[in-house]
Parts: sequence; structure tokens; C-alpha cells
Amino acid sequence: MLKRLIVIGFIIILAWISFLPQTALDLFQKPTFYALSVLLVISMINKRSFIRYLVQEDNLWMWLFFLGLLFSVVFAKQSPDLARNRFISMLIPSVILYLVAKNEINKNNLLTIATSICIFGSMVFFIGFLEKISGKNIIYENLISNPFYHRLLTRKYMFSTQMHYAVLGTYFIVCLPFFYFLLFKKSGILKILLLFDIALCLLGIMFSFSTGVYLSALFVSLFLFYNKSKKLTNIFLIILVLFLSILFFIPARKHTVVYSIKGVLTIPYSYRLSRLFTTWRIFKDHPFFGLGLEHYRIFFDKYYGIEGIPYRWKIPDNMYLMMLGETGVIGFFSFIAFILSLLRRSFHYLAITKDEENKHLLLVP
Repeated sequence: MLKRLIVIGFIIILAWISFLPQTALDLFQKPTFYALSVLLVISMINKRSFIRYLVQEDNLWMWLFFLGLLFSVVFAKQSPDLARNRFISMLIPSVILYLVAKNEINKNNLLTIATSICIFGSMVFFIGFLEKISGKNIIYENLISNPFYHRLLTRKYMFSTQMHYAVLGTYFIVCLPFFYFLLFKKSGILKILLLFDIALCLLGIMFSFSTGVYLSALFVSLFLFYNKSKKLTNIFLIILVLFLSILFFIPARKHTVVYSIKGVLTIPYSYRLSRLFTTWRIFKDHPFFGLGLEHYRIFFDKYYGIEGIPYRWKIPDNMYLMMLGETGVIGFFSFIAFILSLLRRSFHYLAITKDEENKHLLLVP
């Protein structure tokens, strides 16, 4: 009974994340936090040795990362309240979801969860498709404010249910492995429908116009194809090489898929280099704990050296530089260590696991 309740609760949380933008989640921060806490408590009851599970070696790197970010709150340079609010609203829910997913998702309920994620992903794309057709997003036109929406509406971007087009692309990347999982598992008409859904998911990723999202989608696809079949991997690589070759003969207009993909090949940009140097100056002054969470924009003018930069551009536009600037060497390297621990564990289990469904559980950290 408890296991079924946890799965239902987890699916409800996934729906909550899928269909409510970040601004809405911020408005309902307390209900979200309470719901996640209840889910964690039920998971603790279900797993009698949960405390021992919390301090397993696999989770120690996660707690180290948690501690590194906590230091950046305690030693925030200007507004500890701002740093604390970001810590509570973003990191604590993420940690709870990580622990519950890692503890509760197994091959007995993976099919149910994967199916739910794929249904949610298809619905999110459909909402985005209606947005592209009508030129308006019904959520941000009538219900919820979004500072990015009206500024970027004329640039062919798709927002759907997410706060930003790049966030939408990241959402589809999370959905993509589960689409692949069902594709390898189903047959007949369902396989054809899943191929269509995967095409929609990839189209949603293309509309993110983000080089980072494109590279992540490429890595996920290569990892899964290699895990399933080397022949599939070779076919995928051949198609990729042909696709990239064709791109060189297509003009790269701004705010297009071609422009975003070619951007990978034309790095470094002067914009990105300027943010790299800005972050380096921040790091030299605050090497251990950084400026504090949500403080990069506050101190941007001081370290960039030029005033009058619009508020929306006062970011490094790079997660790792942001992490280094706001959390210092403690937060940055604890984050890198956590990511490397996930990859090490995934590849270790991939090498020793023979069961295909257990291999797909590697998609869950």
C-alpha cells in the first residue's frame, strides 16, 4: 500500500513540475515543500533503514554538495535572506526528489513512471505547438506573469509550460530517455506512436535554440543507443555527421536552430569570454565560498567594470561559471564531485548489470 502511495505521489509531483511554471511554483512554495516532505516521510516509513540509507557512500557526495551550498548561504556577501530563499526553494526540493527517486523507483514501477513522464511530455509539447500556431501562450497571456515571455515572444521561441525556452529544452531532455525506454520495450502500433512522440520531443529540444541543450540531448542519445546496440550507435553517428555537414551550407540566421548548433563550433564568443573574465575576478576576491547564492547579478557591475548592462544580461550564461562565482571553490568542486560520483556509479553498474530494465534504472541518479 505504501509503495503504491509513494508512486502515485511521485507522479503527482512530476505533473506539478511539468505543468506549473517556476513563477507558479514560487507562489505555491510552501504547499510544494509540504507535499515533498510528506512523500519523504512515507518513503522513510517504507524503508526501515532509511537513516542508514541517507549516509550511504553513494549519497555522501550529494550531502557534501548540499553542505557546500549551505556555506554560500551562511557567508553570503550582501543578502543572506536572498541566498537562503534560493537555497530553500531550489535545493531542498531537489534533494528530496533525488532521495525519493533513488530509494523508491525500481523495475517494478519503472514502466508506470516512464509512461506517465511520456504522457506529460507529449502534453507539454502539444501546449507549445498551440503556442507556435496561435503566436500566444495561454498561460502567460492570461494566468501567470513571466519576465521572459513578452521580451522573447517575437523570436520564434517556445515556452509551453516552462519559464524559459532553455528550461523547456532541458525538460524534454529529461523526458527523452523514458521515451527511448518505452520504444525499446513496446512493439507494433505502440512503437510507431512512440517514434512519433520521440520526434515531437526532439522537435521541442530543437525549439530551445540552446547549444547546451543540444549537446545534452546528443550525449543522452549516444549513451542509450550504445547501451542498447552498437549498430544503432553507428547509424546514429552517421546520420549526425551527415546532418552537421549539411549545416555548413545553410545560412545561420539569428534565433534559428542552425545558428544555435553552429554556435557550438564557433565558441568562444566575446560575450562568453567577458563573463569568464568577470567570474575569474569574482573568484580571486572570494575564492572559498563565493558571493552567495543569487548574488552574481548584485555584484556584476563591480566585477564586469562597465555599468548600465541590462539586468537580464548580468549572468555568466553558464551553470559552472555561475556555480564558481556564487559558491566558490567549496561549492563548485563539491558539485563536480557529486556529478562525477553519479557518472562513476552509472558506468560501474552498467558494466556489471545484465538485466535491461535495471540498466534503464541508471537514468535515475
